[in-house]
Amino acid sequence: MSQHSEDSRAYRRLRAQFLETYPVCWICKHGGANQVDHKIPRSRRRGRLETWNWRPSHGPPGCPVCGQCCNQVRGTRDIEPGAWVTSPDW
Repeated sequence: MSQHSEDSRAYRRLRAQFLETYPVCWICKHGGANQVDHKIPRSRRRGRLETWNWRPSHGPPGCPVCGQCCNQVRGTRDIEPGAWVTSPDW
């Protein structure tokens, strides 16, 4: 298996280190990010290991504060960082 495969141990380790270092979702600005989002969607760029393009985000089961699955809600749309800031009072 290639070291560039998303299923490789090296990729999973790099992703875990990234999320440990950057735990705040770039979309809603709440902690607990559990997925790597690609600022420029993978459908528009081929490189998956281009860590400069990675952003921390929430995936299932969602943000512990606002409940959004930010990465899935965003899809491939372009957004400004922090554009979806939500209130913890929801």
